[in-house]
Formats: sequence, structure tokens, C-alpha cells
Amino acid sequence: GGYPDERTALIGFFMLKQELHGQGIAGAIISDTLKHLKACGYSVARLGYVKGNSQSKRFWLRNGFTPTGRENRTEDYTIVVMERKL
Repeated sequence: GGYPDERTALIGFFMLKQELHGQGIAGAIISDTLKHLKACGYSVARLGYVKGNSQSKRFWLRNGFTPTGRENRTEDYTIVVMERKL
């Protein structure tokens, strides 16, 4: 099996150069990636962002992700877990 399960794809770090923000590039990349994941048989995409990073939160909400209610705490920060059905 996979983590957290075989039908869930995890998105790791996703970063775009600051000068490219606000042009729709990041949203297009995520949209294409999610379409590809669905075509590969995944039914859910999951990710985490650092709690308090309002820019990341807005981006993922705008792209259809919702908080799961789970948070993972590390020594230095808290990760808010989000998902989107594909």
C-alpha cells in the first residue's frame, strides 16, 4: 500500500519564483497536475502548508483544496493538512 493509501496522491513542496506570482502559472500547473493524477487513477490529492502562511492557504483554497481538520506539529511549525477530491 501507499501513504496514506493507494488512491491518494501527496503533493510535496510547490514553489514558484516570486516574479511569476499572480500570472495564473501556478494554478495552471496544479490544474494540469490534478488532471493527470486523476487519469492515473488517483481519487484524492493531499498536501500540507505551514500554518500562518496566508498566501499558501489562499492559493490552495482557490484551487479547490479544503482543510481536513488534521494538523501535524513539528518542533518548529504546524502543518495544516488539506485535500481535494479528483
